[in-house]
Amino acid sequence: MNDDLVFIQDNASIHTASKVKDWFREQRVRTTDWPPYSPNLNLIENAWHAMKCLALKVFPEIMYSGGKSEEDIKEVEECLKAA
Repeated sequence: MNDDLVFIQDNASIHTASKVKDWFREQRVRTTDWPPYSPNLNLIENAWHAMKCLALKVFPEIMYSGGKSEEDIKEVEECLKAA
């Protein structure tokens, strides 16, 4: 085991199940304490949030689309590309 390495994952319930914790312990894998569902610590979540905010600012009408038709999906896709 390399004492310098620490496995980082969020503490969502699927990652903290007893079986998962037991496996890490049996494999002698060190983990770190990490707040569950912490988008502020997850860079991609921050990027998605910024893009969503920009898209809604520039294209507020997409908030009112049903999002189910092929046309709605295409419109949202184009707004996200533009953002």
